[in-house]
Amino acid sequence: MEPVILISTSEIILKSPYVRGSLQRTLLEHLRWRLKRSGFRNFKTTIDAGRIVVSGLNDISAAEACSKVFGVAATMSALKLLSDPATLREEVTKYAETRISKDESFAVRAHIVGSYPTSSKDIEREAGATILAHLGKDNITVNLEDPKKTINIEIRGNSAYLYDRRFAGCGGLPYASQGRLVGMLSGGIDSPVASWLMMKRGSHVIPLFIDMAPYAGRDYEQKAIDVATKLREFAPVSKYRMITAPFAKILDAISRASEARYRCVLCKRMMYRVACSIAEKQQALGIVTGESLGQVASQTLLNLTTISEAARLPIYRPLIGLDKMEIQALAQRIGTYDISIRKVHGCTFVPQKPATSAKLQTIASIEKDLQIDLLVQDALKRLKKIDL
Repeated sequence: MEPVILISTSEIILKSPYVRGSLQRTLLEHLRWRLKRSGFRNFKTTIDAGRIVVSGLNDISAAEACSKVFGVAATMSALKLLSDPATLREEVTKYAETRISKDESFAVRAHIVGSYPTSSKDIEREAGATILAHLGKDNITVNLEDPKKTINIEIRGNSAYLYDRRFAGCGGLPYASQGRLVGMLSGGIDSPVASWLMMKRGSHVIPLFIDMAPYAGRDYEQKAIDVATKLREFAPVSKYRMITAPFAKILDAISRASEARYRCVLCKRMMYRVACSIAEKQQALGIVTGESLGQVASQTLLNLTTISEAARLPIYRPLIGLDKMEIQALAQRIGTYDISIRKVHGCTFVPQKPATSAKLQTIASIEKDLQIDLLVQDALKRLKKIDL
């Protein structure tokens, strides 16, 4: 038997042969990058009847590392052997001896790809009976409804794979296979989840932090850096940078030109303008935001419509229909939640009673008193890039 990591892909298998081949090659590169970054060496990646097989590794931590690669549906730390019935009977019993403990219940699940002399149900019954005959004295029992241990058998041509543990993958498409986007990242709960979801869909997301100092503390920026560093774990690229754009002059100008209640809408419109300019320079095709309908004052339908008018590139809002509990669950899953809930000196520019239905005509009238192009260009001249 040979130790391997067995990997199932998500929707890649549904693509046309040409697209599937391209995505699989990209995914193999990303898996190799992830394993090497995690400290693993001396392994080989191949494709076997729809599964990706990493030979030379049977480490649980290697399987976990592979599960964090976009495009992976699940990973299994497995043993590879010949699929002929005699070998299978002998090796399944040996495998079960190392996996099933005294007084535990078990089940056998089999899956066949291609032709095989017997059915998957026959394999399950025969393997279960053989295991029970050898280990029954240890009070081991069969439980098909809720077993303590499940022995999985996958038969693919001349090869069979045995495993008893499965790690859920990220799913989606390989990172950067669908182009570039700029992700507006505040360090809060929502924006990193939004960026992660677009990364999952195959986008290379460049994190952009709007620096609100002195209207926010320096710890506000550090939280954004820490969140971006966590997202970097999912990006299989050699260089990953966060861009920060200074916004103090823009906020000062808005404060002088506008009633306090319109500050948030005006600020967001300026953020979009700066983000679109950065995206164009980065050859990105749109902007990602963490906006969720109705969550805060600037995210009502009318305000979102008014804010979006300032953008000359598409705005992607993957969280728009999710509630806060759903977003928090995703943040916990990807590991950004504990960072995002850290107490920091947040933005003090927000008024007590922000407008919830700012009309475009009203906002456009206020903006006539702002030197928009000069403010945007000034911010672009003072961008800062942080290697993560």
